[in-house]
Amino acid sequence: MIEPFGSTQDSAEVRVVKISAGGLTARVLTLGGILQDLTVDGARMTPGSPSLAAYDHGPLRFFGALIGPVAGRVADARGPFEGGTLDLSATGAPHALHSGTAGLHATIWEIADHGPSHVALQTRAEAGVGGLPGARRFTATYSAEPDALRLLLAAETDAPTWVNLTQHSYWHLGGRPTIDGHRFHVLADRFLPITDAVLPTGHTAPLADSPVDFHTPRAIGPTDRLDHCFCISSAEGLLRPVAHLSGPTGHRLTLETTAPGLQVHTGDGVSAPPGTGHGGAAIHSRPGLALEAQSWPDAPNNPGFPSIRLDPGTKWRREILWRFDRVG
Repeated sequence: MIEPFGSTQDSAEVRVVKISAGGLTARVLTLGGILQDLTVDGARMTPGSPSLAAYDHGPLRFFGALIGPVAGRVADARGPFEGGTLDLSATGAPHALHSGTAGLHATIWEIADHGPSHVALQTRAEAGVGGLPGARRFTATYSAEPDALRLLLAAETDAPTWVNLTQHSYWHLGGRPTIDGHRFHVLADRFLPITDAVLPTGHTAPLADSPVDFHTPRAIGPTDRLDHCFCISSAEGLLRPVAHLSGPTGHRLTLETTAPGLQVHTGDGVSAPPGTGHGGAAIHSRPGLALEAQSWPDAPNNPGFPSIRLDPGTKWRREILWRFDRVG
C-alpha cells in the first residue's frame, strides 16, 4: 500500500509504503528510505513520528534513515584518495558526519518495485556530489517476513569512490521511555576506542573488561554512553548474527549482517517534544539503541581499517536482517 505522507520544505512529495508478513508490519518513507514504523503483533519496536516535519530537517532526521554514501564520521571531512585528497561536506564541524547535506537520509528515493511484503527503492548521485567522484547508483530493498525485516543495500559507480551504507533505526522494545534496562549482547571481541571528538583513535582494543564490555549480556544502565564501533570482521562477510537486544516486556531483537562493523549509539541528547512521536509521545534522550551495521568509521584515514573503496565494474552489496522473537 502506497499513500501520501506530505511535502518537504523544498516542496518534494513524500510517500509511505506499507509492507507486511505474518504479524510484522513496516512503513517506509521515500524520504531517506526511512523506516518510519515497525510493529510485531501490534507491539512497536522503534520510535518514530507520524509527522514529516520531524524527519525533514527535524530532530528525527536520522531516525530509521538509510545513511550514506559514507556513514559515520570522517576526520576533518577529508581523506587521502588516488594520490590526492577528497574533501567532503563538513557537518559536526570540522568533521563530516553521515555525508552531511549530500546524505542519502535527505534524498527522495524512487520506488522501483513494490508488493505486499517488499519495497525496492533507488536513487542516484552524480559525480562530485558530496565531494565524492563517480556517478553512483544506490538501491535498497526492504522485505517483510513473518518474524523479520530484511534490508539489501547495493551500489555501483563509474569511477573509483567511497561507499559505506547503513540503516539508522533506534530500537526500543518496550518498557520505560529510554533504552535503560534493555539487555544488550554484542558478538565481537574487539572495539574501536574513540577520542573526545567521537573519532576512532586508529587502533582496536579488547572488548573484555572495557567500559563498553557487552561481550556477555547485561542491562544497559544510565552511565553506559555508547557511540562506538564493535569490530565484527576485517571485511564484508556472510550474513551472521552480531548482536541481541532484549526489552523488559520480553521482546528480543537479533541483528544479522554481512558488514564488518557495528556502530552502536545510545542516543544521548537526542530528543523531541511531546506531540512528536507515535501516539503524540515525546522522544526522550536515549530513546533507543541504534545498531548501525557498517564498515569501521573514518576508514579512509586509517589504512588498517577495512577499505570502503568501490571501483567500476564491482557491485557493492550489504545485507541487514532484524529478527524478532520473545524470551522468558
